[in-house]
Parts: sequence; C-alpha cells; structure tokens
Amino acid sequence: MTVHSTQSAVPVLLVLGPLLAAAAVPWLGGRSTRLADAWTALIAGLALCGAAALLRKVLLQGWATAELPLLLGRLDFAVDAFGAVFALFGAFVWVCATIYSFGYLERRVSRHRYHAASLVALGAYLGVVLAGSLLTLFVFFELLGLVAFLLVIHTGKPAARAAAIQYLWMTVLGGVALLAGILMVYAAGGGALGPWADALDRQAPLAAAALLMVLGFGVKAGMLPVHIWLPNAHPAAPSPASALLSGVIIKAGAYGIFRTVFSLFRPESGAELGGAAWQFPSQLGLLVLWLGLATMAFGVVLALGQRNAKRMLAYHSISQMGFILAGMGTGTFLGSEGGMGTVGGLLHAVNHALFKATLFLGVGAVALRTGQLDMYALGGLWRRMPVTFALMLVAAAGITGVPLFNGFVSKCMIHHALEAAYAREQSVSLWFAQWLYVLVCAGTAASFVKLIGLMFLGKGRAAGASRAGEAPAGMLAAMGLLCVPIVVLGLWPGLLLDRVMAPGLMAWAMPTAGLLRFLDHYFLSAGDLGMAVVMLALGAAIFAVGMRFRLFHLRAPRWLRLERGYAQAAQALLQAARATSATQQRLAARKGLAHALLVAVAAVAPAQQRLMETGSRRLEDWRRRLLVGLRSLGRQRRRLADTLFTGAPGTGEQQFVEDAWLALEAERHATVRTVVSAALQRVRESGRLKPREREPVAEAVRAIAGHLAGMLFNARMSVVEELTRAGHAEVLAPVLHGVIGNLRATRAEVAEAAMGLAHRRWTGEDIAPLLVDVLRPILEKERFESRLRAAAGLPGAAEVAGGRPAAGRKPARGPAAFAAPSERPAHVLAGFGRWLVDALRLGVAVLRQPMSTWPYTESLDTDRTVIATRRWIERYVRDPGLNVLVTYLFLVLVVALLASRSGST
Repeated sequence: MTVHSTQSAVPVLLVLGPLLAAAAVPWLGGRSTRLADAWTALIAGLALCGAAALLRKVLLQGWATAELPLLLGRLDFAVDAFGAVFALFGAFVWVCATIYSFGYLERRVSRHRYHAASLVALGAYLGVVLAGSLLTLFVFFELLGLVAFLLVIHTGKPAARAAAIQYLWMTVLGGVALLAGILMVYAAGGGALGPWADALDRQAPLAAAALLMVLGFGVKAGMLPVHIWLPNAHPAAPSPASALLSGVIIKAGAYGIFRTVFSLFRPESGAELGGAAWQFPSQLGLLVLWLGLATMAFGVVLALGQRNAKRMLAYHSISQMGFILAGMGTGTFLGSEGGMGTVGGLLHAVNHALFKATLFLGVGAVALRTGQLDMYALGGLWRRMPVTFALMLVAAAGITGVPLFNGFVSKCMIHHALEAAYAREQSVSLWFAQWLYVLVCAGTAASFVKLIGLMFLGKGRAAGASRAGEAPAGMLAAMGLLCVPIVVLGLWPGLLLDRVMAPGLMAWAMPTAGLLRFLDHYFLSAGDLGMAVVMLALGAAIFAVGMRFRLFHLRAPRWLRLERGYAQAAQALLQAARATSATQQRLAARKGLAHALLVAVAAVAPAQQRLMETGSRRLEDWRRRLLVGLRSLGRQRRRLADTLFTGAPGTGEQQFVEDAWLALEAERHATVRTVVSAALQRVRESGRLKPREREPVAEAVRAIAGHLAGMLFNARMSVVEELTRAGHAEVLAPVLHGVIGNLRATRAEVAEAAMGLAHRRWTGEDIAPLLVDVLRPILEKERFESRLRAAAGLPGAAEVAGGRPAAGRKPARGPAAFAAPSERPAHVLAGFGRWLVDALRLGVAVLRQPMSTWPYTESLDTDRTVIATRRWIERYVRDPGLNVLVTYLFLVLVVALLASRSGST
C-alpha cells in the first residue's frame, strides 16, 4: 500500500456540521419536542455515517487532509486510520447516548439545552481527533472542555454546581499547561500532526514541552494526580452525559497523549532502534507507562471502597485510563518494536468507550426506576429488570477481561507488551510492573463482582427495588447497540487489528509483526486463558475477603488526600502573596517620599528648564552631525545595512533558500514513508519470503530508504543553492513549489531501488558503495535543475556552460540587482525604517517556520554578527513558552485551592 494524502471535505463537514446544527435545537424545541429530538438524532447519525465513510476513504486512499481558512490563519485537518477509528467509535457512542437521553430526559427540564450542548461537544470532539496541527487540536480541545462544563452542571443542583466549578478550574489549569507545551513545540520547529510532520530541533527543551503537554492532556483524561474533578463530575451529571464524559470526552485527553508521544516526539522513519533518536521518546514512554500504572492502581483501590454506583464507575474511568496510558507508554518505550503496546492502548480506549458507556447507561436506568444509587441499598433487580441486568453483565464481562469479550483482547495485548519490555531490559521495575498490572486486573474483577452482586443479585433491600420495572425500550435499545461491538470485537478482533490498526501502523512506517503475532499465536492461547482464569479467581477472592472483613468501608486519612495537599499549598502561596503585597506597599511609600523630594528640588531650581533646552539643542546638533557622517560613507553604509541590519546579503535570496529547504524536507519525509509502506505491504503479500525473513527485510528497506531520501535531499538543495548564488532566486521563487510537487514519481523509483538492495543488505553485504550508483540514474532521470530552469524560463545547463543566453530571453537579475542603488533609500532614516520592516518580517518568518531550518540557513552566512542576531531571535522565540510556563506554575496552586474549596462545598 502506497501512503499518500488526498484532499477531502469530509473532516470539515464532520466538525462544522454538529456545531452549526446545535443552533437550531432551541428553535425547533420551542415548536415541537419530538422535532428537536429527531433533529438531534439525525445530526448524530449523519456524523456516524460520515465517520464511517472517512475511515473507508483513509484505508483505501491514505491520509485525508483538509483546511478551513480563518481570519488570522487556518485550521488544519489530517486524518489517519487511528484518528478515523476514534471518530467512528466516538460518534457511535454519541448516537447511542442520544437515543438513551430521549427516555431518560423525558420528564426533565432543559432537555433542549442538553441536546444543543451535546451537539457542540460532538463537533469539538471530532475536531480534536481529526486535527492536523497542534493549534487546531488545542482550539477544539479547549472548546470541548468548556462545553462539557454545561453537561456537568446541567441539573443545576448544588452538587452539580460545585463539581462543575471544580471541573472548570481544572480545565483552565490543564489548558494553560497545554498551551505552554504547544508554544515550546512550535518554538522547536514542530506543530504538525499529519504525514508531513516537521522534525523537531533536538537541542530545544523538549522534556519540558512533553511534560507540560502530557499534564495538560492528562487533566481531561483523569490521569493521576490531576484526576480530582472526575469522581465529583460523573455522579453529578445526567447518566447520558456521564456516558459521554467517561466513554468519549476523556478519550480526547488520551488521544492527545497518544499524538504527543507517537506523532510529535517519535523519530523519523528509518531511525534505528537504540540510537540517539530513540533515547528521549523511550524515556518519555517509560514516564507515561508508570503514570498509567499509578493511575490504574489508584483508581481501582478507591473504586472498591465506594457505595455510590456512579462514583464507583467514575473511579474505574480513572483506572481504565491508566490501562490506556500503560499501553501507549510501553509501545513508545519499545520504540519501533512497540506496535503491540501502542495498538493495545488504542484498542482499550475503543473498548472502554463501549463498555463504560453501557455501564453508566445501565446504572442510570436503575436510578431512574428505583431512585437509588447506593449499591448496599439495592438487590434482587435481576427479576425486575432482566434486560438491563443482561446488558450490564455483558459490559461487566468486557471491562473485567472475560475471554470472548473485547476487554480480554486489549488487556492481553498490553500485558504482552509489558512482558516484551521486561524481556528486553531485564529490569526489576518492569518485572514489578507486570504483576502490578495483573493485580489491578483482579481488582477490576472484584469491583464488578461487587457492582453486579449488590445491585442485581440477592434480595431487595430498598422499597424502590421491590417496585422497580424495566427501563423504557429506547434506553434498552441504546444499551443493546453498545453491547454488539463488545461481543463482536471479542470474538473477531482481527476486524479492527488487521484491517484498520495494521494499515495505521504501516502509514507511520511502523512494523506490524507484533499484531500479526498476537492474532496468530496469542489470541485465545492457553497461557492467556489461564491468566484470565487466575485473574477472575483472584478478583472473586478479593471481593469475598473485602466483604467479610468490611475492608471496603475503610477510608484513607485526610492527610493522604490530594485535595488537602493542593489546598495547603495554595494557602501557603496566598500567604506569600500577601507578604509580597505588604512589602510592595512599603516600597511604594518610599517611592512616594522620593517623588516628593524630587518635586521639592525642582521647585528650588528654576534653571532646570533652561538646562534641558540647552541639552536638547546639543543632542539635536550631535544627531545632525552623525547623520551627515553616515551619508558620507556611501558604499560602506550600504554594506553595513546589508550585512548587519537585514541579515545576509540579499534578504529575498535568503527567504527563497528557506522556502526551498522546507518544501524539500517535506518531500524527503513523504518519500521515506511511501517507500517503507509500499515495501511492508509487498513483504507481507509476498509468498517467497518465509515469516522469519519478512521483518529483517522490512528493516533493511527502512534503513536504505532513509539513506536514499537523504542523499536526494542534499543533491536537490545543492542545485537550489547554486542557482541562488547565480542570482536566479527572484524568478525561481514563484515556480519552486510546482516543480517540487512533480517529484512524486521519483518515490516509486526509490522504492524499487530500496527493495532491490534490501535482500543484499540482509545477507550481510556492504551496500554503501552501491548507493551512489543506484542514485545516479535516478537523479539523471529526474533532472531537477533542468525542470527548475525550464519552469522559470532560464537558459538550460548546456547554454549556461557555453556562455550563450537563450534567444528571446532576458538574463536573470543577479545579486547586484537585489541591491541596486536605485532600490535603496538615500536617507539613513529610511534605511533604519527598512531595517525595522526587515527585522519584523524575519521575526514573523522565524515564528512561522520550523527551527530545524536554522542550522542550514546559518551555514549560508559568514558574518558573525548575523549568526549571533539569528541566535538571539531563536532565544526570544522560546521565551514566550518559558513565560507561559512560569505563569502556569503560579496559577497551579491558586486553581487547586479554588477547586478544592468548590469541591468541599
């Protein structure tokens, strides 16, 4: 499969459709409730159909890209298989929750406000998972956080208001952290999430940017230690909103972390595992892995101690997000061998959306019929609500990892990835991580034995339980739709792994051997089935012991609660702020005294004005003499303005070289991805290679493609630099991108060459001397210089060598034309104004362009002052990220105090 991108309007329609349709819900609701409900269901259904069509398009044609112009820029969309899967299952859960809400909100107020907020949240979520740049992702991520506030506060009860305020402050906290990290990434030359992502400057402070982005996305994902909003928000929101919050919206945070570790900080295609390029991503993956393990353990322990069913499910949302983070972290830690861990985490995100939405909807149906959420006050509901009981049993089997249900597949994949990490590193910590993972799985099983046993089995312990009836048919239909993929993906996981996830990995030039190995050898193997039986038995034992000795009623001391720590730290910060304010007041008093003294001195010195006028005249005289002296310099002044003020001689030439660097670098990345993907597909479909030979051959193709693409890039840049030195930059600039866009045919030739050399490299032959011989005919056939000259109307290479310009064509303007005296202002003040304009243009170009271009652009300059000036600009661009980071650290404790206070009320 050849990976390429196609322009498509589907991503834009998917995002804008629900956002615009939400405006019509209140108007329709004022005329007919049924009409507003039908409109909401229609828009959600169309979004589901559009997501399905988009996934099919991506699998058949490669990346789908789109742009939405705005007043000050544009929103970029770039969709691969992973983003399309998140969009499809998110829209599916949204449709089911919308159908469920019609019965749940039938006799409740403000249902039209809920539906309008739901559609806006759907559009914002789709904007997150279909985003092609960090800026686009940030815009929709913050919109999603603000609209989710309306879902949490929907009932208007005191508990809902307190939970919503706490959620809002935590969202603001995460947004500031995320913005700081994004600014630092843009300063390092990155920001794109699509197939042509820019290479980051590895000398930039990437660790701080990565930590801030993981923290910012982790707030929405419910990651430890910024999870404190989630247990309060889920019980306060209506049940369909809880299903969306836990099943879909927190997945936006997980998706952001996935793009952070997989798209931004992952090395480019062809990088060898264990090299310097993988060092930072591996450490970042290890951090995410342990954050995931801590989150899953913390969540399951607190879930076991809950009485309120929705609050227990909320803590399990925290725990299940830990599973997802553990899979993604392990996959990133393993580098190019981590496909099973990465896909396991993504698959568990999909699975969790299905079974957790079903569980929240089921608990909502129980609360609707019994008016009770206390598990210890219920019981015997399996007779009164048999369909709800059966559907919740299916969802509980999925989340606990019972074989033949979807959770079993993803949990086994993550566990095998942890085993692979331990086998490679032989680390005691990774050995501990394996068994901690199994223990948490057992704790999950114990929790849902408790939920199902206390709510549905035994005898009814509440008056409402004895009078309960089955939920409305629409609510049961929504839950039944969600249960279908829980069973289907548990029985046939290859429908998603082999047909969707594997092409997604191939699009990023990642090996798919791990997925195929799982489907061929591990799925429903004796070892995995045995581990599942042990886990379920251990979970039943934990439940029995906890109920017998009342362990589930234990509470942690207050000094161990994170909210208390946040409040104490915020109070200390406020006290320090008060002390600082008092000090500032004393300093202000002293400044006031000094000002009064100066006024008195001015009063007794009437000659001060005359002195100032004399000094002003002298300064003006000196300034006039300086200007006269500068005008007399002539050529020296022009050279000074060219080299010291504007940067390098010929600012237009410099801009042309930078534009060419960016375009050719994007073509290099696209060539590597295309070659590797085509090779992996050919190796997979080949019947001549044995299974054990396929992966080494694919690795050889990956390395050769990286070398050939790099050599092509250097050869093309040499042509650009030579033509620039010859003075053709001005006429070549308008046609450059068109010529580079026609170089795609070279990718197929590079692919054939890489496949031809792959087997020889795998057998141990030294192919380095052959690379030049292979590349020479490709370059001769491509004729990059001839294409540039022909497109710009320049004489051909042969004519230039003979010194004969083409007939009928004017010679190109040389460097002297760029700096002709007639084009330069005669007055030095005008020259200074030009310097200001050029400096502003250069600053804007630096802000918009990747900083990875700077090592190349600096090589074109020889003046030390120019190089120093560019480095100053680089430091200045990074300062905004640092400033936002400092502001963020100041706001953390204040926001935590406000959140803890609102939570306590």
